[in-house]
Amino acid sequence: MLRPLFAVIVTTGSGPGLEAAAASLAAQNYEELSLLVVANGDALQVPDAWPPSAPNAFVRLLDENRGFGAACNEAALMVDGSAFFLFCHDDVYCSSQTPCN
Repeated sequence: MLRPLFAVIVTTGSGPGLEAAAASLAAQNYEELSLLVVANGDALQVPDAWPPSAPNAFVRLLDENRGFGAACNEAALMVDGSAFFLFCHDDVYCSSQTPCN
């Protein structure tokens, strides 16, 4: 039985890696994977930069940059029933052939 996994990308804006990170996580074949982007502070451009390859992702906009740890804590409080979390910055890229780096 697969356990639910929530992948959380913490970003401070629509940097160049956000689209690639989200698309690479959305392309994973783990059936119980959900994707959440926490825009930490400068979040005005995040919805505009959202890649079409991750249409089912959730986006949480924080009003100020509270730091990576605080953004992860916020995400953990939002999710109910997840067995595992994967917390990453917006420059993480996962391949379908190798695990996330």
